[in-house]
Amino acid sequence: MNELEKIRELTPEFQGMILSNINIIEQMLNETIAFDICNDPRDIYKRVEFFNYFENFNLQSKIDLVKIILKNNYPRILKKFPLFFTELGDVKKMRDTIAHNTIAYEANSKGENAKLLLSHPIIKKQRKLTRKNMIGLMKKVEKIREDTKSIWSLVGRENGLNY
Repeated sequence: MNELEKIRELTPEFQGMILSNINIIEQMLNETIAFDICNDPRDIYKRVEFFNYFENFNLQSKIDLVKIILKNNYPRILKKFPLFFTELGDVKKMRDTIAHNTIAYEANSKGENAKLLLSHPIIKKQRKLTRKNMIGLMKKVEKIREDTKSIWSLVGRENGLNY
């Protein structure tokens, strides 16, 4: 199997892994906000009201709010993850690139030096990824998901939940 075939085979897994993990990360960010704002996350009425209000917040707004919450209410947790918001921002940018760009491939005539091309149809910006880049980004997303889960769990515990 040449390099181009390997990239084509990896592309659906790459896209799915990033998009599905961002959804999981976003859900944990929602819960982290709820733990803090609702005071008692077991109070179903407050939680319903919370989710009705925040359901239209975009991902960046949720990231910004969690950053404020951690900075003001859980600085000890924030210190454990000093690069979290930078890395999460990188992952979000990749999610946006995958979600809003067309996909093509580039390789020489033998299928070597292959790259995944992500092209924005309006602004004509293009990003090129090698198979190694794709695998590295997938590992980064997994790390951010695990860091988000740790933060979610720690904030939950601080609010009396057994996570």
